[in-house]
Amino acid sequence: MKYVIQDLERQKLEFPVICGGAALTRKYVEDDLRREYSNAVFYADDVFAGLHIMEDLATANGKKQARLQEGRTVKEYAKAAAVDEETGPVFAERSAVVSDAPSIPTPPFWGVRVRKDFDLREVFQYINDTALFKNQWRLKTASQEDYVRLVEHKFRPIKMQLQEEIIAGGIFEPKVVYGYFAAQAEGDDMIVYEETRAGGARAIRVAAIYFSAAARRTKTLYFRFLCSQKLRQDGLAWVVSGDYRIEGFGGDAAIV
Repeated sequence: MKYVIQDLERQKLEFPVICGGAALTRKYVEDDLRREYSNAVFYADDVFAGLHIMEDLATANGKKQARLQEGRTVKEYAKAAAVDEETGPVFAERSAVVSDAPSIPTPPFWGVRVRKDFDLREVFQYINDTALFKNQWRLKTASQEDYVRLVEHKFRPIKMQLQEEIIAGGIFEPKVVYGYFAAQAEGDDMIVYEETRAGGARAIRVAAIYFSAAARRTKTLYFRFLCSQKLRQDGLAWVVSGDYRIEGFGGDAAIV
């Protein structure tokens, strides 16, 4: 969503934007996104909230201007902290019963690698047939017997034929970027270091991941790249910097 907002700003367009959905939060829209756009950006937690915003924007009285002014106002949200009702803020302390790890495994390599040599037939085994047939291909039947019959005699053969066409045509080339990095705990946060070299991990912190009480409650994981990193591997290049967050960690996750 951020890139869409930045595109609108770059083209000097002046459309009010309404954002919502599971991957966005009010804080992200009303704080982060409003900083990227000179026009109005709104957060709607459901379709009715979106309709109310559009109704105000379509009126000829003062509601439109009031709404537009609201959509341009950046709201700063304080970082939530765990608070004890009697003693006040709770600060992270190492538990007395937690000892250092007795043995830390050595990874097969340090840093980042890119893998491209995947067997597509192995990858295709991870396709969820139920989700594919029922949700994407809209297979609806009155009985379980009809469902099984249609899957075995019609839908699965079509799927297998499509898979073979994809392999033969070379139209799907999965790539994965993965790596191993040195890390350590610091209170409720995890600090990630630059890749380890011959003399051990270099003392350059490249990312901090925040496991605050608020993050655990809202299932929102914040992380910050502490320095801009430009990584190159097998002809691929990308730059990471700034603040990001992962929503819904522990299950499906979205990086925004």
